[in-house]
Amino acid sequence: MKNIWIIRSISMLLFVTTNSLLIAEKSLADNLAVGNISQINYTSPLITRSVASNDRLLIQVSASQLPLNRLNIALDKQNIDFDKIKLTDQFGQEIKADKKISKDQIMINFTEPVEPGKSLQIKFQGVNTQAVMGRILLYRLSIESEQLGQPIPIGVARIYVPDAS
Repeated sequence: MKNIWIIRSISMLLFVTTNSLLIAEKSLADNLAVGNISQINYTSPLITRSVASNDRLLIQVSASQLPLNRLNIALDKQNIDFDKIKLTDQFGQEIKADKKISKDQIMINFTEPVEPGKSLQIKFQGVNTQAVMGRILLYRLSIESEQLGQPIPIGVARIYVPDAS
């Protein structure tokens, strides 16, 4: 009888915990859907936007509560050359950084850390999107902060390049 009570207690705890997580996820999704990202108090860097338009790809990252020293972007297997990468904050001010581009990765070392609370926009300009129309491009992002000491994955930017039709 005691074992049944324990199993019921654990089941109830799992039910309550699962429902709480679902409610929290729904609340986060609702805020993201209506653009209320600034009302959410999150602590980790977060990919907040990723889009394609004409000859440009854009990935936006929020620094949240950590200063960002480096950003690494693992490139999807694709036939895109990245000639120009422009880094700006949420106000359009240029962010200075050293960029190293290889076939499978982009490494960005910021001259000065991106301050907590700022948003970083990575704009890939001059991209031949004709070659990848109708495809979904995936870019795995990881950040480094002196406070963390090692690269931390923050997610995958998923960019759909619409077909011309």
